This record gives sequence, structure tokens and C-alpha cells, in this order.
Amino acid sequence: MFTFASYKNQNTKKKLKAKDISRRSVTTDQLLTAIKWNDNRINGLQNLFQGKLNVLRNANNAKAIFGDDILEKHQFELDTILVDNERKLYKIKIEDSKDFVGLDTKGIFNEGYHAQGWLYIYYDNYAFKKIEYELVAASPAQKDRSKRLFDTQTNHKLVITYMEYKDKMYPNYIYYETPKLVNVGMKPSLKISKVEEARYNKEERYYYTVQEILFSEIILDKEEIASELQKDWDADIFAPKPYNKDFWKSYNVLLESEEDEQLILDLSKRASLYKD
Repeated sequence: MFTFASYKNQNTKKKLKAKDISRRSVTTDQLLTAIKWNDNRINGLQNLFQGKLNVLRNANNAKAIFGDDILEKHQFELDTILVDNERKLYKIKIEDSKDFVGLDTKGIFNEGYHAQGWLYIYYDNYAFKKIEYELVAASPAQKDRSKRLFDTQTNHKLVITYMEYKDKMYPNYIYYETPKLVNVGMKPSLKISKVEEARYNKEERYYYTVQEILFSEIILDKEEIASELQKDWDADIFAPKPYNKDFWKSYNVLLESEEDEQLILDLSKRASLYKD
């Protein structure tokens, strides 16, 4: 009901409160639409690729995080020099500056952050090898919101690694983590009932959504790329997709290490003993 009320408030002129909505007046299809809306404004490939947190890809966009005013919102300090496969890497610390970082997310107060993390940049050609980037609540309003809703101050965690191919760098792996509200819009107060208080329980209020993308192939053929872009594509990661036999024949999978394999065997033995 909280999600449905928030969905209606964001998409219609009529303002609603969850406590004023009867479950009988809302159809299952309406609930599903509201839940998908709440999921897709946080999750999904489109948000990862086109969003402001994709700091290098979208550096030329208006109000980009790594845009012309990058030093207004970030400070950088050389920490050390590492060696990766006989190539030296600058390890650079990301720190906050005099202005806050904001994501301009529609319908969500995603402003008032300080950035922290690390940049790993090749010594010889200044190419980015890896980015570790976090946004931590810094403004009074964001600190209060983050503590009240999520019980944390770190709202966004991003890791991007890059691989070199034909003298250019391409994304290799993306990891993104953020807390996501389930009971959207619920606020505690001294006047809430026992039932509402139970619904505000933080274990039921939000969860950490984690998205990972592993790039296994680089395609440079312009005709093949143009052909793929002409196909219909659904950004909804929750929509059921048909089994793609050709894809899974050629897909690269991450195999377990010897330690992982041994751990699986040990756990399997313990599980069988427990059953006995």
C-alpha cells in the first residue's frame, strides 16, 4: 500500500496516503504496476548505463558527477603506486570537497552526499583500470533521511573495472549496491498505531539491492552493432525472458576456484550428515 500510494503521488495529480487506501479498492494489476515502478526507478541496466553514477561514460552529460565542476565536489590525493601485471598503477584517494554530490533522481531525495573511494589509473597512459566510488550522506537533511529510512549513511556503492583491448579500455565488470525502500513513504511518529509501528520495522522497510554485470565479449563490428540496436529491448530486469540456447553455448562463466570447490564439497557433506 505504501508503494502504491507513492506511485500514485508521483504519477497523478491526486495525493494519497497509504492509511486512507483500502486494499479491496486496489487491483492486483495496479499493485504489480506500482511495485515494478518502484523497482525500475532504482534497478535496471538503463539506470546503470545512463545514470550519473556511470561517471566516466557520462562525463560529458549536463550536471555530470565527473563534469567540468568535478573539483567543486571531489578532491583527489595520490595514495601510492601499485604494480599490476608488471604495469604501474596510480592509486588515488577520492575525498569530499566544498560542494555536495547529487543524483537528481526523480521522486527520490538523492542529494546532499559526499564522495569517497579510489581511482586506479595506469602510470604509462593514464587509462582508468578500476573505480571504487561511494556516496555518503553529508547534508543534515540527507543524514536524517538515511538514518531514519535505512539506518545507514552510505547510500550508494559502485565498483567498475575496465579491460584493455586494441589500445582502448572497455568495461569489464560493474557492481552497484544501494538500499531500496519497500514501504515507500512510511514515516515514524509518536502517534502511529501498533500495526503501523510493526510495518515500520526496519527489516521490513528496505533491503539492499545488488546488481552485477560481467562483460564477456567485445563487439566492434559496426554492422553487427547496428543490427542489434534495431531489435526490441526491454529494460525491465524482472520480466521473464525466453531461454536463449545460442547465448548460453558461447557465454563465459566464472568457474569456482579449488577453495570454492572444496567448500562446496564440505558443505554438501555437512548437509547430508544433518539429514541423516
